[in-house]
Amino acid sequence: FPGWVNADDYAPKRRLRESTFRPNWTLDITRAWRCPDDYWDGIFTEHVIEHLSYSEAANVLRECFRTLKPGAWLRVSVPDIRRFVLHDGSHPISPGAPALPFQALAISFATQMHFHRSTWDAELLVRVLSDVGFSNVRPVAYQAGTDSRLIKDDHDKANESVYVEAQK
Repeated sequence: FPGWVNADDYAPKRRLRESTFRPNWTLDITRAWRCPDDYWDGIFTEHVIEHLSYSEAANVLRECFRTLKPGAWLRVSVPDIRRFVLHDGSHPISPGAPALPFQALAISFATQMHFHRSTWDAELLVRVLSDVGFSNVRPVAYQAGTDSRLIKDDHDKANESVYVEAQK
């Protein structure tokens, strides 16, 4: 996003297919971040932590907590496993997604496609963020939240995602 510090560890791969993508910061989010405590004004992450194990995701969320300024907000969006489990096959889960006429296919899509290593719903995400130390942790709707600067939700992911915000 313009005016943001955009981070990515897949930058070399993305450059091959998206010539306009240039992250400001290349990092492995599973390791300690190269920035001081209380540094960021806010953090938005969309469809990232499901690519990590639960312990790796908890470590990433701890790094978010460490590096956010006091009072700042974190906004997390992940595929919502509940939507896939409850999927009835009557409509695509998201634009461009394959037709998933059976619940088993929807669950398989959520857990095995795109190299996902963990699954999340609002309840689990709220619990982990609270355990990390965040306050005011709550699910929010697509395009809704407390800090309008962090509402950068991808429209194509709206029907398959859960959104949770938390404050340091």
